[in-house]
Amino acid sequence: MSRLITKTLLLFALLLPLSLQALTQDQIRPVMREKVDRIITLINDANLSKAERNKAIETEIDPLFDFTMMAKLSLGKKAWKKATPQERREYVRLFERRIKDSYMSKLDMYNDEKITLETPEKVKKRIHLNSYIIQKGEKKEVLYKFYHSKKRGWVIYDVDVLGVSIIQTYRSQFAGVLKKGSMQQLLEKLRTPDGA
Repeated sequence: MSRLITKTLLLFALLLPLSLQALTQDQIRPVMREKVDRIITLINDANLSKAERNKAIETEIDPLFDFTMMAKLSLGKKAWKKATPQERREYVRLFERRIKDSYMSKLDMYNDEKITLETPEKVKKRIHLNSYIIQKGEKKEVLYKFYHSKKRGWVIYDVDVLGVSIIQTYRSQFAGVLKKGSMQQLLEKLRTPDGA
């Protein structure tokens, strides 16, 4: 019986996804490479429906991103403090959905581009991982920014696409809405697919 338990625990440990463990600095590049390759495999899997593909891809990316931190940064300190706990919860949920929907819609444009990952660089207390999407000799830069979470290890809090921060872009959009309206109006816009 004890051998069976030991084998079961060993099997469980082998199958335990890396996503449940804290990501260390040395693991960033290999884990990102593994995730990128896995996502490309899912995109090219003709046996999956779009909904199945998207769900599988979300499972791959969820552990790498701190969507709560991204939501908080995109709203800004002042607006975050003003929001009620209920508004914050809904905002984080809607923001995460918006980021994921935007990402999923871009996947439909994937056309066998090559994706390279550079060596991660320490920038103050953060880590930056440069990647390039290469198509027909043209390189497009995507920079992943990681910070260290005590509970989760290194996680992504922002992504720069061609030098433009996703967080800064959303913060600018949301600040425009909040300047003229309320948090409830921002939430209403986020509830609609094309809002904000």
